[in-house]
Amino acid sequence: MSGLNQQIDAAKQAEVSQETLTVAQRSRRLVQVCRTAAQQLADRRASGMPDPEPAPWPQSTWDYLKSQVGHVS
Repeated sequence: MSGLNQQIDAAKQAEVSQETLTVAQRSRRLVQVCRTAAQQLADRRASGMPDPEPAPWPQSTWDYLKSQVGHVS
């Protein structure tokens, strides 16, 4: 159980440290995350695995979006 607690503490610390990042630092991190995700997808495709299927949006999200369409002209 202590391993899980350490992971939770590390995640909390990462969140706190993110608050002190500059816009440029956040941008570099975002670029790296996107590159990593793109590389993982390319690796999946290269190995013959199908693209991941995103989870469907919950009905409450669709209901909210439908309710907002009437407010836009």
